[in-house]
Amino acid sequence: MGIAPDFSDFTSGSPADLAYARQLLTSIHDPEEGKIGQKIIESLTKNGCEIIIEEFPEDSIAAKDKASAAYVPFDDDDPDQIFVHQINILPSNGNASRLLLSLVHEGGAHANAWSNAPALHASPYNTGNPAKLDFVLSPRDWIRAVILTEQDAYAKEKWIAALGAQHDPRLNAPEIQSVHTPQSFQQLRERTGSLHDTLVTIANQSMTARFIGENYRFGHFYVGNALSTYNACNRINEKPEGLIPVRMDLEDILAVGDSFGPNILSDERLFGRGDLSAFIFESGQKQIKQLNEKLGIEDEEALPTLREALAEKGMTPIEFLEQSKTPLPKTHKNLKAIPAWQRAETTQERPQYAFA
Repeated sequence: MGIAPDFSDFTSGSPADLAYARQLLTSIHDPEEGKIGQKIIESLTKNGCEIIIEEFPEDSIAAKDKASAAYVPFDDDDPDQIFVHQINILPSNGNASRLLLSLVHEGGAHANAWSNAPALHASPYNTGNPAKLDFVLSPRDWIRAVILTEQDAYAKEKWIAALGAQHDPRLNAPEIQSVHTPQSFQQLRERTGSLHDTLVTIANQSMTARFIGENYRFGHFYVGNALSTYNACNRINEKPEGLIPVRMDLEDILAVGDSFGPNILSDERLFGRGDLSAFIFESGQKQIKQLNEKLGIEDEEALPTLREALAEKGMTPIEFLEQSKTPLPKTHKNLKAIPAWQRAETTQERPQYAFA
């Protein structure tokens, strides 16, 4: 039995669905991690994430995938913008249960990671960093960052789905599940006896799951997407000679995993902690080589870490992060901005606004 009335007649992204997702998150409790749903809400409140309701372009990945939400931290088309800390919600796809999982994936995992991890702000998209320090992750480390963020997000989404299904059976629906169902998550957790090991296993399985056909997996998709977007970035193509390529160190990686719940990125069994070769086709290796040449990278392993490069400029990673997160005025056209995760105004009949 659900914890709130069934709002399936409302479109995803409606105030009622947002309220439902918030109420469901508030109810979620884990035997090891306690009130983990409430902790997700608190973390997004603390880091100032916003929710924007808008229609995705018809040709966008989110629209084609019928996603309910998307998190895009930088706007590469607007050189005056820096950190755009918002989750965009599509009002016409999915349902309240799908929206909940999208918010956990895009908000609890991605938004929290980007709020906490300095290395993610050495993104090829970060054109407006007020520090004016042109650090950028090398192509291979950008791929690593993308894989690690997605492994963390997929695993923890399945975790919350398993906990949430105890309150809302719609989370068991096959059309909103992949890799693992709530039941199979719980079975794996019982078998391993460890939440950490369960999350690591699912994080790896999320990358080996079929994407298209037999031989094209989710890991291949994310590598290809990381390379194509890196290649297309204005920052990379306009003045590549002015950029300072850097690597991530272990502390950078752990900061990426500091989203919510256990930090699984400490585990070297994760594909994202390895050499990534399993998901890089020959064409991808050629793209990496071409990008390295464009950026003047001769030896990836000889590159300084972000921490080392910042120290040369007299700056710490946290200072770099905070300067990158400095807000700039942003005008949203035809969008309804909702400060996220703050309160739920309710009536006796139905919740009205979850994140208003």
